[in-house]
Amino acid sequence: MVLAVMFISGMYIGFLTNHVDIAPNFSGTLIALTNTCATIPGFIVPAFVGALTHGNQSVWRWQLIFAITAGIYVMEFIFYTIFASGDVQTWNQPKPGKSAQEAARLTIDTKI
Repeated sequence: MVLAVMFISGMYIGFLTNHVDIAPNFSGTLIALTNTCATIPGFIVPAFVGALTHGNQSVWRWQLIFAITAGIYVMEFIFYTIFASGDVQTWNQPKPGKSAQEAARLTIDTKI
């Protein structure tokens, strides 16, 4: 249990701070969008597991579920390792041509 909590804390450190790293002005919006996407497995996975194990609660079926889960985690790890960065994104800054007053308002709103 201690190891599980230790590893999940590492996930939160990387996941939650990356939003602030890549777009400080829109980190709240990014967290809302990514957490919304992250809830989708919460209702898809029980239906998937139920379909695989309905009427066949064998060890093989649960090993299959574990293997699919591990495979998804490995694909996510590889994707994140290749494509993720902590650099501030260009879309984080207000667009040029906006009035200085509107840009200042945007900056003030994001600091609150």
